[in-house]
Amino acid sequence: MRVKDKFYSKAVGCIIAMLAIVLGISSCKDDFTTDNTSFALYYTSMTDIAPSMTGVIAKPTYKGTAPYDFKITGITYFYKNEKGEEATESYTGDCFAINTENGEISINSTRDMKTGKYFISVSCYAAGTMYTFNNAVEVNFLKAVPEGIIVKPNFIEVKLADVKNKDSETVFPTAKVTTENSAEHITITGYKISNVVRLESDGSETMINNNKIELFTISDHGIISIKKNSEEEYKDVKAGLYRIDLKLTTMASSNLSEEEGLFVDAMRINLSGAPTSISYELGAIETGKEGDETKPRGGFISSKPLIEGSPINAVYEITAIKKVQSSGGTLIDASDEEKAFFSIDEAIGVVSVPNTHTFTKGDVYKVYVKVTNPEGDCTSTDDNALTVNVVEWVDPLVDFTYTMGNMKQGMSYISSKPQGGGLDAATNVEYSFVDMPEEYAEYFSINNTTGEVSVAKYNTLPQGTFEVTVKAKNFKSEAQGKLAINVVENPNYFTYISYGNNLVDDQTPGSIYDNQFRFTKLDEVRVVSLNPKTDIQEGCKMTWKLAGKHHSANIVIDTNTGEITAADVTQDNFNKYSMAVLFITATVGEGNDAFDRTFPVFINYSKPVAGVTIEYTPFVLRVNPNNGGTSLPPVITGNNIDLSKVYIDYYNTINYFNLEGCDSEGIPFDEGRVDQTPGCKFLKNLWNENGASGNYGTNLPVSYWDGNKVKTNPSDYLAYINNAKVDNRFSVVVNPKKWYYDGWADGVLTGKFKFSVDGTNPPGKTNSDFYLAIWFDKDYVNENN
Repeated sequence: MRVKDKFYSKAVGCIIAMLAIVLGISSCKDDFTTDNTSFALYYTSMTDIAPSMTGVIAKPTYKGTAPYDFKITGITYFYKNEKGEEATESYTGDCFAINTENGEISINSTRDMKTGKYFISVSCYAAGTMYTFNNAVEVNFLKAVPEGIIVKPNFIEVKLADVKNKDSETVFPTAKVTTENSAEHITITGYKISNVVRLESDGSETMINNNKIELFTISDHGIISIKKNSEEEYKDVKAGLYRIDLKLTTMASSNLSEEEGLFVDAMRINLSGAPTSISYELGAIETGKEGDETKPRGGFISSKPLIEGSPINAVYEITAIKKVQSSGGTLIDASDEEKAFFSIDEAIGVVSVPNTHTFTKGDVYKVYVKVTNPEGDCTSTDDNALTVNVVEWVDPLVDFTYTMGNMKQGMSYISSKPQGGGLDAATNVEYSFVDMPEEYAEYFSINNTTGEVSVAKYNTLPQGTFEVTVKAKNFKSEAQGKLAINVVENPNYFTYISYGNNLVDDQTPGSIYDNQFRFTKLDEVRVVSLNPKTDIQEGCKMTWKLAGKHHSANIVIDTNTGEITAADVTQDNFNKYSMAVLFITATVGEGNDAFDRTFPVFINYSKPVAGVTIEYTPFVLRVNPNNGGTSLPPVITGNNIDLSKVYIDYYNTINYFNLEGCDSEGIPFDEGRVDQTPGCKFLKNLWNENGASGNYGTNLPVSYWDGNKVKTNPSDYLAYINNAKVDNRFSVVVNPKKWYYDGWADGVLTGKFKFSVDGTNPPGKTNSDFYLAIWFDKDYVNENN
């Protein structure tokens, strides 16, 4: 679904840096990679930062191919005004810069930032496709804690094997927060663990969700402890050095108010364990052109290695050097003369070759490195050994060109390969877009190996010439080229289908009420005539198809006009069900020239259950699964209802109906209920990732409660109905970044709600019905969500 409410303007600012510094914005690791057809970028949903931070922030964690061309697309600052009310404003600034290649952030200063919360939107490319993560991170900018607060000791080391054994008799050391080093009297009244970051051997950082796994804890008296758990519960906990930031509430005097501050890098904990793997980035080295002094032989310095295991007291050594000759063949041992050119820094694992080497063009060297720490050792394998390609000489790339092509409006397109610019002779060239207009970026992808540009069907490019700038880069240089696409008229093209709604007067296509109809009597349903509006060109014929997905018996569509009628809906259906979900496909043209769109239409049969009527308006919450969203609260009516005693929760009848959701192989997700056999595998996987542990009849992943207790962390699960006694009580909250399992949800979720009116919480199973549907649209942008 490619309808958007708003396109965000581009912004550059320092808040993203804040997000990343405490996030650690996790480093890009190969073990998260799936393939080019599915991508997710992970930023922690809540971060704390303090003033005057400088440095470099690591790359973000991802699923899919490696991301690049990072940008900040928008920043919103939340604060309390003079009346104590929440207010927002856009934030822009230039005190931080993002590395467009890998998402790394350079921080200059945050000393002038206002305290408060910031929501940051970020975009990047992966496998040539742009992804935008709106409101990706909530950043809480805090003051620094007063000077003199320390943690004693500030370094602890324990064995990972003991941490993953809840029956281990090993007693772990603890640390304590103290003010004994302070020049003034400071009282600490509150202790929390803020950010936990694993510091990797290659200089990158990985953010740990300590709220979820509770690896480290802090008591009300400031005692920091390491928690033991089972191998299963801690399956994702790895050996390594962890940095812990603390959020402390302090008071300098009884006459002064309390202040919350951040103690950055309060202490470090090493979970020791033997290394289990070591890897390097791909390398290249030049032989130079004989007789040409302007093209000399070059040297080589590798990346730092990434190891799985603790980097503390690690020592590196080269154990073998092999090569594949330019003439082909299998790996053979390099000669002693060749091996002599390679050296390694034993402390950090960086491999070097001087520019006096005598390597031959076309040869490929593999350097096998052994890393040893006090717990054990491991050595490179053929797959992850440092690979160095020998090339003669790589001329600096120069500007290149594309052949101009024609594309029918809204249809797909594949460009020619780039030409000129020295690309034919260049080695390991990677291609990416430069300054792609945001409103069109989601439709474009690029083969980062060949430079071919693809435009997806259903794109919104206007008629005329559309120009795209492409960057080519290798280890030596980079250059740019421009692709011009001539977008010509397509008589079959249309941008929307809207049946309107009967909820409000606003009939704007694409509004939050669009394609939703509520009826309270069967007679209203039977006489309904829903007719579509569209911007199809005059004289074109459109055909229509209806696929009933949920309680839609006897609802039909006229295949020529698109009119939806329900004259034969039975009283039994009206009484028994409360929501019908229809998938409508409209098509213009035939064969390869056909243009179509598919979208859902929703019908609500509203009626009391046990004398109580619950109505959400709109009764469909449309969200981008990456961003999440919150519905408007419902109107609840009934005789003598005390709303303070009402509680609502999800029941266990959860259905998923797929639109465009697919896994990393491009296979569409299945449909069905989570609690049935075989049921919906996609939902079952999400259930297991959110606490179900194979119990698909549980509502835990979407409940406000865990058993009989209110969850302390409902935002760590898929969704919930907010039962807190606040203004938006009973709003449905879809949590961001949760609806992903080898691909984003893109379809419709329906589920029964159960309720009580006598104060029973969680509510029992007696009273239940379908009150709200969630429409997941992975291309949807709505500034209110």
